[in-house]
Amino acid sequence: MAPGSITDHIDLTESALVIFFLGFFATVRYLRRLDKREGYPMKASPFDDTPLLGFPSPPDPVTYKLHEGGETVAPHLGRDPPSAAVPLYRFDGTPLTPTGNPLLSCLGPGAWVLRRDEPMRNERGEVMLKPLRQLEEWSVARHDADPRGMTVFDRRWQEVGTVYDIWVDRSIKILRLLEVELKPGLGPSRVLVPIFHTYIREREREVRVTALESRQFADVPLPAREDEITAREDDRLNAYYAAGWFHRDTVPRPAPEGYSP
Repeated sequence: MAPGSITDHIDLTESALVIFFLGFFATVRYLRRLDKREGYPMKASPFDDTPLLGFPSPPDPVTYKLHEGGETVAPHLGRDPPSAAVPLYRFDGTPLTPTGNPLLSCLGPGAWVLRRDEPMRNERGEVMLKPLRQLEEWSVARHDADPRGMTVFDRRWQEVGTVYDIWVDRSIKILRLLEVELKPGLGPSRVLVPIFHTYIREREREVRVTALESRQFADVPLPAREDEITAREDDRLNAYYAAGWFHRDTVPRPAPEGYSP
């Protein structure tokens, strides 16, 4: 036998190659199981409730301790939010269509997840999103527009209310939400509007909500508490406006002079 050979047909090089491929396969299988902690088991068909596990199968549920306190379990089995949608046709792979208000269907850009129903906190344990009226040490930068008191319009430039307050994200130090006081008859007295779905005209003291029409403010998801919003409520709120942007019609509307999208 040649030097380095184990038998006439197996040598050390061949053995090392086999060990490498076996280790590589085991590593990929291990990582593939770990990434199935989210999104699995899947539903194979809208007409069949048999779970789709795939290969390899998802790992056993594991409990994690959270930095902000409490615990969570992954995979999150059976924790999908309600979806108001049905298959468009009777075959697998067919698209889903909303059964009611598409902005509340939890479908497409309007989808949201069951995050913790508690306020989000920063690394210091402080509640992350708070209205400016509760933060005496915070203020709007001197050279930035302060939208409080500005007139609010829907995407068709119909007046819907006035900016009552602004909500600050204390973790990354930006304005995240506008608290809008609606005109009577349009819905609840106040609603929250993600600032990324607005266009602010500082000189004219106007704010345009680019995602909604006036009639759609009546169904804006509201937080359970007046001065606090949970992670789940924030996700659902943003999903509503994202769906409003996606489902808006394409009829061109004249914009005020000086407006640019």
